[in-house]
Parts: sequence; structure tokens; C-alpha cells
Amino acid sequence: MIKGRRRFWTAVLLTIFCVFHSNPSSGLTVNEENEISREFMTYIFTNYELVTDPEIASYIQRIGDRILANYPPQPFKYQFYVIKNDTYNAFAGPGAQIFIHTGLFEALDTEDQLAGIIGHEISHSVCRHISENIARSGKIGLGTLAGVAAGIFMSIYGDPAAGSALTVGSIAGSQSVALSYSRDDELQADQMGLQFLTKAGYSAKGLIEALNIIRSKQWYGKEQIPAYLTTHPALEDRIGFIKNWMDGHPEKQIPKEPASDFGFNLIHTKVLALYGDINAAKAQFNGILEKDPDNLFGLYGMGLVLARSGKMDEAIVNLKKALEKRAFNVVLLKTLGEVYFNTGRYANAQNVFEGALSLVPRDYECNLYLGRIMAESGKYEQAIGLLLPFANEEKGKTWAYYYLGDIYARQGEMMESYYHLGLYYRNKKDVKNALIQFERAFKLAEKPEMKEKIKANIDELKGQGKKDKKKEEQGKSLLFE
Repeated sequence: MIKGRRRFWTAVLLTIFCVFHSNPSSGLTVNEENEISREFMTYIFTNYELVTDPEIASYIQRIGDRILANYPPQPFKYQFYVIKNDTYNAFAGPGAQIFIHTGLFEALDTEDQLAGIIGHEISHSVCRHISENIARSGKIGLGTLAGVAAGIFMSIYGDPAAGSALTVGSIAGSQSVALSYSRDDELQADQMGLQFLTKAGYSAKGLIEALNIIRSKQWYGKEQIPAYLTTHPALEDRIGFIKNWMDGHPEKQIPKEPASDFGFNLIHTKVLALYGDINAAKAQFNGILEKDPDNLFGLYGMGLVLARSGKMDEAIVNLKKALEKRAFNVVLLKTLGEVYFNTGRYANAQNVFEGALSLVPRDYECNLYLGRIMAESGKYEQAIGLLLPFANEEKGKTWAYYYLGDIYARQGEMMESYYHLGLYYRNKKDVKNALIQFERAFKLAEKPEMKEKIKANIDELKGQGKKDKKKEEQGKSLLFE
């Protein structure tokens, strides 16, 4: 009862806070912002390379969910993404889509710092800063507005060429100024972010440490200024505010136990090894191992770098040494299994993935690899039995569809192959290839219920294509008015 009352009053206070520190009447409705968000994400998927590694993606999502659990119920479904981009940046898109660049992730040292950045971006979404700023772009079509938003975000968050083209293709570039954050927006996001960050059990020091790391990247030339400093203004004011807040809340600075950052160090190592500059990563892990030959993260990182370089035997040696330090760590086990699989050592890979499944029975990545191992061994029915259940699960279905399409083709069941490949491309937002696969499947389908299912997908995709074309034409007409 007490906990319920506390959450109620927290919700009330948060509502009052946002009312008096923002102007909701000038923003979009939740439905409008959700529509813009769907369009916006289509542009993001097309123009950005998102990190799809399930361990990295789920780790970021867990941090975001942990912070959000302390907020009142939100009108949006928050999703957290990592973008492969070496710039120091993070941002919140329409509809509570939160992004962090691999460059910034690599630069951070602790989970507290990463949580500080993520908590700040969550607060921008909670306070509807994106909604207000997009609405100020003018009364134009929502689809066109999504193109404007995506173009502006790409311009200021790391891809100026693509962003400028997209913005101009949607509407006149003069609208771009409207999406920048104000000093008040930034301070409000910090104020709210710190409150809920510490409720989630993170140290308040994390955010100020992260901002200092970003600030230290600023050298001499304008082109070397981290993007975060231009897209999130008033950095010095923010640091001053956070210091004052910390002085008034010394209890929020209690450091966590060092062991609590094991998960961060493992995922941080993976981001650096797989998405950073390969030579710099190799030099960094070499330096760690020269000081401590048994360092788990040095061994794991070096194993990943060696595998990335095609030196699989050396990679396996390092990964096995890392596993000696944490024999039951599922992330380490899966990485070794992947290297075995990629070198055609299917029996070894099967043993490793089955061992991992004994620890986490429903791990979809392990089941996905075991399905592929069965397929490579000619055991197609077993492969389908492993993959089909995961095709209906949100996080695993895209790749499960792809491999099912491949397995059905090997068996000569072309209708099923085309159908599952159609589902794969549909989930990838590739309308053109999805339609090609579904139309092929429709021609071969014999059962009426299957024909009806395929036709429903075709009609939906054609309707989406017409909608996208109409919005593109609207954007061009607005540009030349």
C-alpha cells in the first residue's frame, strides 16, 4: 500500500514538473508522435547501421528498462539502440527511441556513466522535448515531418550528407533549426534524470564523469568537437548544476561494488573489439595482456579481434583461456561456439551451445545456432523443429525466418522457402524484396488458408508502398511551393 501511494505521488509530481517546465500544448499528441516514430525508424533502418548483436542490444535495453522502472507509466514503448558510428553522441528520437553511438560507448568506463547518458535521454522523451520541437517545425503532414526529423537527426548526429539529402527531399531545410535542444531542455533532462537514475541504484557521479569524458575530447579544431557538445548545448552549465545537485545529495554518490561492473566490462570489450578500429583495439588488448596475461577482458577482447581478423585458431586459444576464468559465463560460451561454427567445427560448436543452453534453456541465439548446425549436418526436420518456435518470438524471429527459408529451399519446399524469406524481408523493412518473395510463394501455394495468409501480407505491403510514395510526393510539392 505504501509503495503504491509513493508511485502515485511520484506520478503526480512528475506531471506537475513537466507542466511547469515545458509547454505540452505546443507538442504533438501521443498518436501523432507514434506515427512519426514509425516513419522515423524506417529512415533510421535505411540510413544507419544498427548494432544487432543480441548481447549488446539486450544489455542496453536492460539498463534503460531498469531506469524506466522507477518512472510512472509512460505512453510510449521505450526502445534502446546502439548505432555503429565512431562519434561521441547519444540522442532520443520521436516516440521514445533512444540511441547511443559505439564511439561514445567505447569512451565510457563504467555502467554508471552509461546509465547517466541513457537516463538523460529518457528524460528528454518523458518531458516530450522532441514532441514540442517537432511540432514547432510547422503544420505539415506527419509523414513528411518524419522525413524532416530523420534528416535533421542524421545531419547533426553523424551523417551530414545523408541527412541533408533526406531533409531537402522532405521539406525546405530551414525547418531544421526547430529540433535543437534549448539550455532549459538540457537542465530539465538532467534534473529529472538524476532523480530517477539514483532511484534505479546508479551513482549520480556517473553522469558528470561521462560529461567530463565527452568534454575532454574537445581539442583545438572545430571539426574535432564531439557531436554531443553541439547537439546537447550548455555543457558547462549542466556540469555546474550536477555538481551543485551532488553537493546537496551526498547519499546519492555511494560507489557500487567493483564486481557490479563485470557485465559492463564484458559488453564494453565486445563493442570495442567488434565495432572499434581494429588496429587500435588490438593494441589496447595487447597492452592489457602485457601487464596481466591472465586478464579475462584482455583475453576475450583479443579473441574477438583475432576472429575478426580471420585468425580463428588463435582466437579459440584466447577464448578458451578467458573461459577458464569464468567457465559458466554464457556470453563467453556463445562467442566460442560462434567461432567454432564459423570454422566448420560443428561438433565442437554443438557441444558448446548445448552447454550454454543448460545454463539458459530459452536462449534464442543458442537455439538459432543449433538449428543451423542441424541444417549443415543434413538434419533438416530437427533444424526446423528448433527454429520454428523462435520465429514467433519478437527478438529472434527475423533471423529465424531467414534460416527457415534457407532450410526449406534445401529440402525443395520452395513455397515455404519463399514465404519465410518474405517474412524475413518484411521484418527488415525491405518492402521490394518482401513482395517478390511473397508473390513467388502465392503462385506455389495450394491450400486456401495459406493463399489467404500470403495475400494479406502482399496487400499490407502494397498499401505501405503507396502510402510511402504519396508522402514522398507531398514532400517534393512542399519543397517547391
